[in-house]
Amino acid sequence: MNRLWIYRIAVVVLAVGLAAALLVRKDGNATSETDTAPVVSGWRNIEPSEVEDNFVKLLHENMGLLTMGDHGQTNSMTIGWGTFGTLWSVPVFNVYVSEDRYSHGLMEACETYTVSFLSKEHRDDVIYLGTHSGREGDKISQTSLTLKYTDSGTPYFEEAFLVIECRKQYGAPFDASRLGEIPSGFYDRSHVGIHSAYVGQIMQILVNDDNR
Repeated sequence: MNRLWIYRIAVVVLAVGLAAALLVRKDGNATSETDTAPVVSGWRNIEPSEVEDNFVKLLHENMGLLTMGDHGQTNSMTIGWGTFGTLWSVPVFNVYVSEDRYSHGLMEACETYTVSFLSKEHRDDVIYLGTHSGREGDKISQTSLTLKYTDSGTPYFEEAFLVIECRKQYGAPFDASRLGEIPSGFYDRSHVGIHSAYVGQIMQILVNDDNR
C-alpha cells in the first residue's frame, strides 16, 4: 500500500511539473511576441537628438511631405525646404509655404503638422502631391499612399520611414522689404507668392526602419 501511494504521489508531482513547464513556456512565448510587437510593426519613437539622417540630403533627394488637417479635411504638399534645429530652447522643424498654395490656408488654421519622408520607390506619389493642388479635390486618394493619424490627430503617411510631428509656435509671411539678394532673386525668377515661415516645436519623431 505504501509503495502504491508513493507511486501515485510521484505521478501527480510529475504531471504538475510538466503542466507548470508548459505554462511557463507558453507565457514566455507570449511575452516574447508582445516584446517584439513594436519591431514587427516597424514604428518606434526617438528623441530629436537621436536622429541620424542628414536633412539637407533628405530634402534634396527624397523631399518631404508636409501634411496638415484632421479627419475631416487633410492636405499634403511636397517640400524641398525645411530646417531642423533648436529655437527658444526647444527642438523644432520649420517649414515654409507660399501664400499661393492651397495648403497655406490650412497651415494658418491648423495647430499641428507632420513632415513625412519616404523612400525613393514612392517618388512618383511624392511628386504627384507636389504638382497637384488640393483645390482640385482629394489628391491623396489618387496616390498609393496610406493616410494615418497620430494620437494627437495629425495626419501622416504609413509608408514613411521618418515622420516628424510638430506643434506650430509661430507663423508669418516673409517681409519682402527685408529680403536679401538670394530670396529676392528667387521671387523675381519664380513669380510665386511670398512664403510664410512656420516654426514647429517637435512633439514626436516616429521611425520605421522597415520602410527605408
